[in-house]
Amino acid sequence: MIPLFDSHCHLHDSRLDGVRDDVVRRAVEAGVTGCVTCGTHPGDWDAVAALASTDDFVVRKAFGVHPWFADGLSLSWDDDLLSRLERFPDAAVGEIGLDGIRPPASNAVPVVRRQLSIAAELGRPVMLHGAKALDALLSEFRPFAGRIPSCVVHAFSGSREQLRAWLAVGATISVGAAVCGSARLRDMLKEVPPERLLIETDSPDMLPRGGIPAIEGTRLNQPSNLTLVAKALEPHDSW
Repeated sequence: MIPLFDSHCHLHDSRLDGVRDDVVRRAVEAGVTGCVTCGTHPGDWDAVAALASTDDFVVRKAFGVHPWFADGLSLSWDDDLLSRLERFPDAAVGEIGLDGIRPPASNAVPVVRRQLSIAAELGRPVMLHGAKALDALLSEFRPFAGRIPSCVVHAFSGSREQLRAWLAVGATISVGAAVCGSARLRDMLKEVPPERLLIETDSPDMLPRGGIPAIEGTRLNQPSNLTLVAKALEPHDSW
């Protein structure tokens, strides 16, 4: 069994309360060795911080404000973020970015700019959300490209031109459930160097085709379904 790592999920999400231990156990049984769990707003950062690694399953942390939650933040939200990142020196900044699915938050742009600035200041990786907003997000990211050590564009499902543009600024591309049903996306990913291609589940969201839900009767995703994402990418001509 080839070990797998879930590059983007939300293991701390309250929808998994009561089944989290089972979710981790199933992930380990499926060959998933760990995950990056990404905060989305100050209200869930404590839950991210509380997650611990085990001998079998490594949990990497990321703290950030998702664009859906950019409005209504306290005046000290960025100081709180800095404090979290200083407490966890291996943590990334994420999930941050811009979004074109929902009506945009009025503060989305200044909030992502501030978080990119913090990532550059501390030398931290960023986990980027750019659903239907990849071009606008790239414009915001460019000034920081040489100052942030690495960035992961999560759940990529954009165009070939967008893929090439992100690769040109040094981004790593992460893909999830979309590759299970998109031959177009799988073909595009042949252009991604293998060392810059990651796989993810975005659990508990984005249950892939054929995936087993975390709770029976729901559509809650779980890291064990990463095996379906990996299978969808076989064979990858760049490997």
